[in-house]
Amino acid sequence: MDEKSRSSLIEQLAMSMGAVTEQQVKLDQTRYDSSTGTLYCNGVKFSKNVVDDAVNYFRRLQAQANASGSREMQNIGVYYQIAVECILMMENGGSGSGGEKKQ
Repeated sequence: MDEKSRSSLIEQLAMSMGAVTEQQVKLDQTRYDSSTGTLYCNGVKFSKNVVDDAVNYFRRLQAQANASGSREMQNIGVYYQIAVECILMMENGGSGSGGEKKQ
């Protein structure tokens, strides 16, 4: 068996076992599929439920940070707010949410 055939066979076997080729990784760069609500991050797929859970998680952390009374924690709360807004902007096609998620 020549080297090219052998290499091809190994690649096919690896793919059948779930391996991802370098070309597939390049094609699976971070993107958002608004028709399904699915986020693809460097080959990892996050369903709409997971994305929504992330929004709720950051909102909880923001509320805790803001309620702490500590100026430092309130500053950290701004980072959580930014995370929420970025996710909502992605879901809404780049438009801001005005602080609330559009349903």
